[in-house]
Amino acid sequence: MIPPLTAPAWWCEFTATGTNGVGIRQAHSVSAPTHAVIWMRDSLRTLVSGLAPAERETAHGWLGFGQWEAVTRLRADETYTFRTSMNGTELTWTARRVTVLRTVPTPVVAAPPDANAPAGRS
Repeated sequence: MIPPLTAPAWWCEFTATGTNGVGIRQAHSVSAPTHAVIWMRDSLRTLVSGLAPAERETAHGWLGFGQWEAVTRLRADETYTFRTSMNGTELTWTARRVTVLRTVPTPVVAAPPDANAPAGRS
């Protein structure tokens, strides 16, 4: 059986944009909506202690219960975004479904014998 040439994936991005417009972007793909949300949760947890009290409370609420909405939306092929801010910098996590092309494996071909190699022993 030949595998399909395309496969679903979820593209995850984190952006941090300051008031001067300069930003940081991190992105990668995962193979399931739950993996996208795990990535978002892990990334948010590393920053949550630096958030102001109101933003921290919102982040803890999302970490406690908001991820279920995120998984549901991603499974329905909807984009999901979580936003907060830290010291004037806007932090945004986004995940969305994409279709990726699978690579076609290339057959392994034996190298031709080297004419300059010493002859085998008999």
